[in-house]
Amino acid sequence: MNPFWLLAILIICISGRSTEGAPRPAVVNVGAMFAVSTINGGVSKIAIKAAEKDVNSDPTILSGTKLSVSIHDSNYSGFLSIMGALKYMESDTVAIIGPQTSVMAHIISHLANELHVPLLSFTALDPTLSSLQYPYFLQLHQMINSR
Repeated sequence: MNPFWLLAILIICISGRSTEGAPRPAVVNVGAMFAVSTINGGVSKIAIKAAEKDVNSDPTILSGTKLSVSIHDSNYSGFLSIMGALKYMESDTVAIIGPQTSVMAHIISHLANELHVPLLSFTALDPTLSSLQYPYFLQLHQMINSR
């Protein structure tokens, strides 16, 4: 199974927090933050956009809701990463994919906790990014490699 399908399913679960009887949203917005000039960032951008296209091409997956993924190039800058995270967190973004580094994941996880926005990373591998301290941070690397 493609890890980005798993991610798409996770996003749908996250976006399903609305109350019963409420209409489904027309669009589910997801943000992604990578240094796109790096190998991981470039491959992630291609894979995420392909997954977005796959999900949106099959109307049975989201039942009329469109998945929209916005990619922010952090250019390996801590400042640009924080600005990108704040941009996503102040909008109607339901989750953020990234950042690439554990250092930035520690910093942005504090924001994610305060604003209750899930932060998903498959490259930030520091074991001190615990779910007890950062309940809105998910290390997808562990989920993908544990199967």
